[in-house]
Amino acid sequence: MTTLPASASTHEPAGQPGATARPRVWRPFTRESRLRNRQQLQLVHAEGKSRAGRFVVVKALPAPDGQPRVAIIISRRFSTLAVERNRARRLLREAVRQMAPGIQPCWFLFLPRQPIKKQKLAPVAAEVLHFGSRLGIWQPPPPPPEAP
Repeated sequence: MTTLPASASTHEPAGQPGATARPRVWRPFTRESRLRNRQQLQLVHAEGKSRAGRFVVVKALPAPDGQPRVAIIISRRFSTLAVERNRARRLLREAVRQMAPGIQPCWFLFLPRQPIKKQKLAPVAAEVLHFGSRLGIWQPPPPPPEAP
């Protein structure tokens, strides 16, 4: 088992010191990237901009700490069946993962609506991306440069 020196970065290719590091991509749903307490959720709910669509309500607030954070709130009022709540949560998580490369530093909150129960990922992700761009929390990443 080899160990890296303390100064080595996992973003630099091995054997190429000083090579440019890859841009850091935001990883949603890690502990550091979630809205975790009631005060944060209330702040986004009270002061954030909101957009409501057929499948989801999105609330966004520019990040006070400069780090993007996310929360998905699904209560039993949405459905008494855990399997339906979990499916809606999985759909929204995957939609947020698709947004990750172009995410801006903001806090955002997702509240699913009843029609999401019968939907596949594609329309839900399209709506989330559309509202993300309208709220200014997501910009499509630039296309990769063409190879010569």
